[in-house]
Amino acid sequence: RQLLKEIKSGEINKLVVYKLDRISRSLNDFSNLMEVFKKYGVEFASTVETFDTSTAIGRAMLGIIMVFAELERENILQRVKDNYYARGEKGLYLGGVPVFGFDKLPTKLDGIKTSVLVPNSDSSTVEYIFSAYREGGRSLGDIVRALNEQEIPSPAGTLWDSSKLSRLLRSP
Repeated sequence: RQLLKEIKSGEINKLVVYKLDRISRSLNDFSNLMEVFKKYGVEFASTVETFDTSTAIGRAMLGIIMVFAELERENILQRVKDNYYARGEKGLYLGGVPVFGFDKLPTKLDGIKTSVLVPNSDSSTVEYIFSAYREGGRSLGDIVRALNEQEIPSPAGTLWDSSKLSRLLRSP
């Protein structure tokens, strides 16, 4: 945002990047940036990909390189997603704040530092919630009232409501 602001105010007349994929890995995003550069008379150069972007062949090469940069971005995204789900299938902790009823326990698996979730003192509350919900015939409101009547605190230590309960029930 700051770079675009400086380009639009005329403070920048040439932008040099190390590699094209350092400015963007989205063909659409990069194309929009190039339009901004063109509109404000900003030259654009890459120190690694050295071709003249003022020519038709140079612009074509630029497009080809950006297509491959976008492909690489999508491949990285897929590998990260695949790894995330593979870790989950092994029962490993997937990150973030541990879900209510569990604590994170550092461990090693096949020589790799990781964490697993282990039940804590709130796990009996989680078991109660899932059992009450699974039995059927009870609405979220019914379960919320029962929890609050028994003075069982929510994850934040406050009263339960349908939103908190629903979030817990949908948590993977």
